[in-house]
Amino acid sequence: MCDFYSFLTDKRGNRYAFTREMREGSLSKRSNLRIDSHASIAEHYFGDSKKEDLYNKFEFNPLTRKLKLDTMNLGFDDSELIDIDELLKEAQIAVPQLIIKPIINPFKDVKFEGDVDEKVLLLLKQWLSVKISIRYLTGDLLRDSVWISIMSSVVGALRHSSMDFIRGSASLSIWAYASSFLNIDNWKYVKHEIGTNPYQCMIDLWEMGLIPIYRGGVWQLHSHKGVIWEGRIE
Repeated sequence: MCDFYSFLTDKRGNRYAFTREMREGSLSKRSNLRIDSHASIAEHYFGDSKKEDLYNKFEFNPLTRKLKLDTMNLGFDDSELIDIDELLKEAQIAVPQLIIKPIINPFKDVKFEGDVDEKVLLLLKQWLSVKISIRYLTGDLLRDSVWISIMSSVVGALRHSSMDFIRGSASLSIWAYASSFLNIDNWKYVKHEIGTNPYQCMIDLWEMGLIPIYRGGVWQLHSHKGVIWEGRIE
């Protein structure tokens, strides 16, 4: 599966990608087309998926601003001819729900130095009440190219962290933080006030530099210093 934001270019510098209207309209009704698939882009614009091999294939990540030439079919690399700021605006128009902001590594970019007070514990309690719902939400999003790009970007920012952290009990925290890059009025599977993010409690903890992990029957709060609090939450 190709990543968001994927497009093709021709020898004249034209770009071909799925627009917002295509993503939200007729494209979603054509089951044979896959959003951000180079083959599907070629089929939509040129009537033949095999024509993808006549164009340069690109993938652009708006969060990291990284442009990748996936396959060079034109005989030359036209990456330097592409204006990143212009491409960023194009991607935002295609998916207006996407929130573009810096990705925070809670153990590197933020260093929690305060106390684990009632405010922090209240956020943890709120997280425990909604965290199960994100399992169902993420299941729906596993094949969504925008969500996959967000997740890969967040995990990439944690590349110096322990893989046990990324794959273990804190993985739901990663999913919750990733939700902060999407502006969605009504989140599925969880009761919340319309227009708010039900996982904001976890996002707040993350941006404070705190990650909760359930281990050995108790909850722990991890910061850049390691475990700074441990206990049970009723």
